[in-house]
Amino acid sequence: MRTSIGFARGMLVPTICAALFVSALSLSGCGGDAQTVGKSASEDNTISSVAEMPDRLADAMEIVPGCRMTIEQSNNVTWTLRDGDPSVGSVSLNDEDETVTILIDEAESDVQAERMAHMLVASVLACNPSYEYDEAQEIAYEALMEDECRDNGINYVSGTKGDRFVLVIEL
Repeated sequence: MRTSIGFARGMLVPTICAALFVSALSLSGCGGDAQTVGKSASEDNTISSVAEMPDRLADAMEIVPGCRMTIEQSNNVTWTLRDGDPSVGSVSLNDEDETVTILIDEAESDVQAERMAHMLVASVLACNPSYEYDEAQEIAYEALMEDECRDNGINYVSGTKGDRFVLVIEL
């Protein structure tokens, strides 16, 4: 897999980091305490199957500040990410190797970098609904900066593929 994914440490990493930071500020305010985003501390239902991911992503994207994307099913294994009407990416499920691949179109765009930041955080929240937003943001940041992050038995690998951002989640 690593041979097909270029790593994300490029000129857009600061843009993605800034989007992650701005999202956190809109939740907690400058200097405020971090808030739990609609989750209770006792809720610990970590994702157990790739089949759960589309519904969980839809829920998580709704609570990520600034995220306007929606997800709709294209076929049995692929979902389309939309921002309004246009397609801005895709989510593919692979039951055999228990992976979810998220592609965000046009990796050279600041808007696409913002979308990738939203999807990084939403993916962590989808996989671990009991996490507070700041916990999910830290994992997303680590996945971005280190290109790979393992948390709670789930591996997140971020990078680029051609002109697209890619996030592979290995359950």
